[in-house]
Amino acid sequence: MESIFLRGKHLTLEALESAVVAKFKSLKHEPVWKKERPPSLKGDNELRVHRIYPLGLTQRQAFLESSIEITKQALMKTNSAGSVPVVVGAPNIDEFAPASDSFLHIKSMEDVEPVAKKMKYLAANPAAYNQTLRWKYEGPSDSFKALVDMAAVHSSCRLCIFLATRIQEQEEKSPSFKKRPCKCTRGGSDTVYHVFVRERGRFEMESIFLRGKHLTLEALESAVVAKFKSLKHEPAWKKERPPSLKGDNELRVHRIYPLGLTQRQALYKFKFEGNSSLSTHIQHNPCAKFEVVFV
Repeated sequence: MESIFLRGKHLTLEALESAVVAKFKSLKHEPVWKKERPPSLKGDNELRVHRIYPLGLTQRQAFLESSIEITKQALMKTNSAGSVPVVVGAPNIDEFAPASDSFLHIKSMEDVEPVAKKMKYLAANPAAYNQTLRWKYEGPSDSFKALVDMAAVHSSCRLCIFLATRIQEQEEKSPSFKKRPCKCTRGGSDTVYHVFVRERGRFEMESIFLRGKHLTLEALESAVVAKFKSLKHEPAWKKERPPSLKGDNELRVHRIYPLGLTQRQALYKFKFEGNSSLSTHIQHNPCAKFEVVFV
């Protein structure tokens, strides 16, 4: 026990608490839980703590508007540390995972019991647990690469590209730009359309020509790959990815979408509803502009 002295004029809870804190501080007292409590989850300590445990809980608070972003960040940190995330809520969290079986998902109360059994099973079976981490050796999904590759271009650079694009759009409203040819007819039967494509994270556009008879998603992707290959194009992420994920020099298209969409829209919400949707878009938007995401 330690001795504490209180003046009769100040026999209050506040005075007692203040005196206790002052006394134990003067003794450089270390609480009994000091060595048992996990280290602070700040900075690099967070990854170190995650590495200790095979499973990491990630919970989304439904009433928070930004909770999906917080959950996504927690999911990626847990994956980076080599643990298996146990995600509560966040119905679309699979969009941010490196593989479909790389996490356990509690969508509702009915999932608690089966997920708990799965956790016990993984804890008792190292081979099964390692299967959930095989994406680290085989490589993550294309959707995960497309998400992570956004960081290859600094946010300040993306802002500059956005502003420059808006300025260019204003300039293109001038009469001289409106007169530029965006399509031509060959032999009176087939129309050739002129469209522009750029890689996400780049500003300069490249010209692509598509025949009216072949306004399909497959033809667009093929024409884009052929064009960028002819330019010996190097994707924006090429120098940023770890060697194991750089792959060969082949260009693979993950997404092509109209210029102007946010990345959330482009990667997770927008999709051409078949060839007719693409054809309609090109015909109704002279010199249509697109962005492509290579993986």
